[in-house]
Amino acid sequence: MVVMRVENGIVVAVGDDVQMRLREERLYDAALFESDSTMYEAFDWLIANSEWDWIAPEEVGALTSAPMLGIRDEDGRVIEAYAFMSYQVRSVQGDLADNGKAFFQSGD
Repeated sequence: MVVMRVENGIVVAVGDDVQMRLREERLYDAALFESDSTMYEAFDWLIANSEWDWIAPEEVGALTSAPMLGIRDEDGRVIEAYAFMSYQVRSVQGDLADNGKAFFQSGD
């Protein structure tokens, strides 16, 4: 899993192996696949091995329920935040399974 900065946000991309695993998970149990727990599990490696972290919307004053990724400074303050704003019609893990990538919009 890699994060690429693009205009107006970031793109999170996965390799073919992860994309195939996500597709298989969706075939096995579609309801579980669409759950937040599957999304968090898909991002475990990134969160554990990089500066990226899940950000609660209230930490940045956002009025959304969108999943948010961000970077914190050494004191734990959020210095960058990006939200998956298509969350009402699609899931992050669905985009990763279908396209191998997901776009998170900048909070700026």
